Amino acid sequence: MSASLDRALVERTRGVFAGLAGSHRPAEKDGLGVPEILVCAFDPASDCFRVVYADGSAYDLRRDELSEVGERRVVAWSVDEFRRGVEVALEDGTITSFSAEYPRYRRDEAYRRRVDARRGPGSDDLGARVGARVRSLRVERGWSAAELARRSGIAAPNVHRLESGRHVPTTRTLLLVAEALGVAVGRIVGA
Repeated sequence: MSASLDRALVERTRGVFAGLAGSHRPAEKDGLGVPEILVCAFDPASDCFRVVYADGSAYDLRRDELSEVGERRVVAWSVDEFRRGVEVALEDGTITSFSAEYPRYRRDEAYRRRVDARRGPGSDDLGARVGARVRSLRVERGWSAAELARRSGIAAPNVHRLESGRHVPTTRTLLLVAEALGVAVGRIVGA
C-alpha cells in the first residue's frame, strides 16, 4: 500500500463529507442493536470520520478517538461487508477497525446511558476477562481477528471490540465465538 495520498480520492472524499455536513438526526431512542452503516467518509482536513446510518442519523468520530491509530495517517477506509463496522488502513500498512456502535456511543449521551445501564454492575470485569480469553485462544490458534470474524460470522470490528474488553458480549456472540474457536462457552467466560 502506498503511503502517498491519491489527491483525486481526497477531493472526492471531501465532496462526500461536505455533502453529509449537517445531516445529523437523533438516533432511534429505543433501539440498542448494532446500527447499519450506509456510508463512512474521512475528511483529512478535519481529521474526522463521518458515519451515516440506515436510520438517517450521522455521527462524527475524530481519528484521535481510535486508540490504536496514534499519530499515523489514515490512507484508506471501508465499511465492512456486514455494514456493522469500518476498517481503516494506516500509512504504515496497519489495518484497524471500529464498530458501527462506537461513534454513536461517543456522541449520543442518551444512547450511551442506555448501553451502560444494560451492562450492569461488574460487567467491566467480565468484559475484560472474556476479551482476554478470546484473544488468547485466537492467538493460540495463530488466527488474526479477521480470521476469527470470518469463522464466527461476526464483523471484524466487533471481534476487536470484544477482545478489548469494552463490553460484555451477548450469549449469541459467545456461542458463535466459542464454536469458531472449538471450545465450550464456559472456557471463555471462566465458568
